[in-house]
Amino acid sequence: YNSRKDENNLLNKRNVSHDRYISADAPHMKSLLSPHRVALDLYTDNWKNALQLGGNLLIKDGLITQDYIDSIIRNVELNGPYFVFWPGVALAHADAVPGMLPFTASLIRLKQPVPFHNELTDPVKYILTFAASDLPQNDEQMISFIKLASSPTLFQHLDHAKTPEDACRIIAQAERGL
Repeated sequence: YNSRKDENNLLNKRNVSHDRYISADAPHMKSLLSPHRVALDLYTDNWKNALQLGGNLLIKDGLITQDYIDSIIRNVELNGPYFVFWPGVALAHADAVPGMLPFTASLIRLKQPVPFHNELTDPVKYILTFAASDLPQNDEQMISFIKLASSPTLFQHLDHAKTPEDACRIIAQAERGL
């Protein structure tokens, strides 16, 4: 998705309201954000490297290629940090992945937040990187993911996570509130 407008369209797709809670049978994030796709207290000195770190967790599992991460970086260079919606939090992504990739995601927490050059949301401490093919079955997972990331207290709780397993437990608890 190239812009926030595209994401807003996704949220409205199939008459799903952004304010409506996802049904209880919606896919849960805990399976998407398993401990091996969470990394805490990483250090980097710039946003490009931060995006690379988040993407590396998905590359390592063979879910995306370096081209996908390069596309995210190019999009930020061309369009600005359009996916930094909330202070300190980026939802890094690029165009839909060709093929049949199910929705997948990673989470990194930076030891020292980095600027993305947006005075309203800088600096960024958390980067949630996601990728999926443009398949209807990925829509609800993406909407759930966006709702999870917009939780008013999730990242405050994640600040206290000591391990990726702790982070996944916090995320699972937040999911139950959706």
